[in-house]
Amino acid sequence: MVVCDRLSRSWRRAGSGAASCRRASPDGDGILLAGRRSILTWVHLYRGRYEEARQVRLDQDLSLVDGEPFHGTPFGTLAGRCLLGLTHAVEGQMIQAERIYRDVVH
Repeated sequence: MVVCDRLSRSWRRAGSGAASCRRASPDGDGILLAGRRSILTWVHLYRGRYEEARQVRLDQDLSLVDGEPFHGTPFGTLAGRCLLGLTHAVEGQMIQAERIYRDVVH
C-alpha cells in the first residue's frame, strides 16, 4: 500500500501531467509494460476505482520483447485474471468474481 500512496501523491502533484504517467510508452519493454499494468490495477483497486482497474487489465496491447510478441507467462496470465476477479470481489460482485476465479482454477 505504500507504493499506492506514493503513486497517488506523485500523480496529484503532477497535476495535468498525471495523465501522461498513466499512458504507456510506445517503445516500452514488454515485461515492464506487464508490470505497469499490474501496479496500475492495484493502484486503482486501492483507490476504489474498480472499473478503471478492470480497464487496465482488459486493455492490454500486444507488447514486444526483442521484436517478438510477448504474451506473458502462464503464471502472469493467471495472476492477471485473478486481479480482474479481485476487482469484482472487492466491489462486492461475488458472482462475477467467482466466475473469473473458477475459470482460472479450471
